[in-house]
Amino acid sequence: RLDGLDRYLLTREITTTLLAGEDPRPLFQCLQAAGELPPGAFGRILFDEMRDTAACLSRELQPLTGKPVEPCEINLLPADFQLSGWLSSLYSAGRVSYRPAKLKAGDILQLWTYHLVLTILQPAGVEPVSIHAATDQTICFRSVAEPEAQLALLLRHYRRGMTAPLHFYPGTSYAWAKAKKESARMNSAARAWNTAFKSRGEEEDPAYGIALRGHTPPDEQFVELAALFLPILDHMEEAANA
Repeated sequence: RLDGLDRYLLTREITTTLLAGEDPRPLFQCLQAAGELPPGAFGRILFDEMRDTAACLSRELQPLTGKPVEPCEINLLPADFQLSGWLSSLYSAGRVSYRPAKLKAGDILQLWTYHLVLTILQPAGVEPVSIHAATDQTICFRSVAEPEAQLALLLRHYRRGMTAPLHFYPGTSYAWAKAKKESARMNSAARAWNTAFKSRGEEEDPAYGIALRGHTPPDEQFVELAALFLPILDHMEEAANA
């Protein structure tokens, strides 16, 4: 039986195969021969399930990925930082990314960070739009009024996190920020943090127990950092509106 990570990686590989316009059947034969799938009909059923997930993603992505653009070099000096590297996953329709899994708060924060860089650089031939497809939702970001200031804010918190653990829990912070009423934010955060009968809370991540022993949300720093999601939610759209 494949664990969650193995299944995710194989589904991503099948999605890549489909986006390249290739037949995934040879991939199935290779995986079965290598013993990476259960033998017999069980392996075929499992592969078909992953292929169906990949097919849904590829149908969503194919209209957006028809005209790829070369990666763009990053050489920015936001505030007192130096940011260098390459911005990839570029197409004429914008920057396009995907994960064959449900949308997570960390995906949204990562997409937002890349989108700020995209908005600052404005590569030639690329729409200033970032799109991310997940199995349950597809989201996008468009124009941002002051991307340099937003990026500098994230980088300042990154620097803080290099000197001491931050009281930042992406899933709990996202739940706090997207609560419909300000008065409901702490209750929403508590539901995301605490483990319930049928749901695993973010509190069970062992990294928090090691790095932040004795600290649990809410506290003053948690609220400060959870607020990073507020401008993200202000700019985030469903892809149906893209």
